[in-house]
Amino acid sequence: MSINSKQCFKFRGIFCRIDELSTKQVYTTELIDGVAVDKCSDLDQDTRDRICFLLLDLFFRELFEFRFMQTDPNWSNFLYNVETHQVKKTF
Repeated sequence: MSINSKQCFKFRGIFCRIDELSTKQVYTTELIDGVAVDKCSDLDQDTRDRICFLLLDLFFRELFEFRFMQTDPNWSNFLYNVETHQVKKTF
């Protein structure tokens, strides 16, 4: 599987923050489309494998590259966009 995982993630709140609409009291982000990964069980095996690869890659990037991690165990915090093939993490 040849995947550039850095192009497959979109982090709401990190890369999608709308600075010109945010202040110290107001934090503005964009609405993102996707399906919660816990609702992807009916997708084909290749797609589910891709989602798993991306989630594991994200785990190790958070741990070793970003040095911080969101640990909320709710799988609905991770969205998969079928059109862009990205995993999107919501906060």
